[in-house]
Amino acid sequence: SVQYAHYTSEPVIRSIWDGLTRLGFNGGKIVEPGAGIGLFAVAAPPSVMAGSSYTGIELDAFSAKIGQYLLPQEHMLAADFIKQKLPDGFFDAAIGNPPFADIKVLDDPAYKKHRFSLHDYFFAKSIDKVRPGGLLVFVTSRYTMDKLNSKARDYIADRADLLGAIRLPQTAFKENAGTEVITDVLFFQRRMPDAAPGGESWLGLKEISVGNEKVFINEFFARHPEMVLGKHATTGSMYRQNEYTVEPTGNIEGQFANAINFLPENLYTEAVTKGVEAAQAKTWEADMRPAS
Repeated sequence: SVQYAHYTSEPVIRSIWDGLTRLGFNGGKIVEPGAGIGLFAVAAPPSVMAGSSYTGIELDAFSAKIGQYLLPQEHMLAADFIKQKLPDGFFDAAIGNPPFADIKVLDDPAYKKHRFSLHDYFFAKSIDKVRPGGLLVFVTSRYTMDKLNSKARDYIADRADLLGAIRLPQTAFKENAGTEVITDVLFFQRRMPDAAPGGESWLGLKEISVGNEKVFINEFFARHPEMVLGKHATTGSMYRQNEYTVEPTGNIEGQFANAINFLPENLYTEAVTKGVEAAQAKTWEADMRPAS
């Protein structure tokens, strides 16, 4: 799994949790697809985990086994997220750093027709599993926001509002994952039934000047330069020369913590679960068992 196992640093994880608590999340049913060894749950605020039930889903059996030892009271499943069945609209929050790769997911009948790339599939399926009013916060490659084809963005925008996004420089994952890519942390809220779309505009791209070059980036980052933790450049990456990138300009963890302050506050509301829905939730939780 090394090709896709890009682990997130603890300071960034803690800042992401700071973002969730700023949005008003203080506990609930949490799912993490592509959970690795469960670092997002391990590094979560104890007060949040005390009021939460956590379900991690990890394809690599060895990583999942480590997660089971680290989180013995939680549901850490050694399972393929593509094949794992989960109830729609069940979880209060989805969080994590799902794998990203330019491969099409065609093994899930519910999403096959969309031909989503791997990371876009994780977004689509996860947002469908979060209840209206719930939150999704994922680390992803910049192409979720920047690619010319807006199919995945359209799918998410039909269901959720973008609350904010933070762009990290290409060196953010160099120490933890041995990779140099631009990554974004995206904060979404699942839209309530019959509610009008809200949040930030993010479906389109905008041309910006970088030195003598012109590049296209997501309209959100063009409109909110304070959410880009570095400077735009065209110096290239570990994969290609002379392509758009973001170079670091300081301490990433400190800049990330500061960017969290630009997110809206207290938008999350507690779920009201009654009658049949409560019974279904209880049955589902009783069926969840840590993988052996």
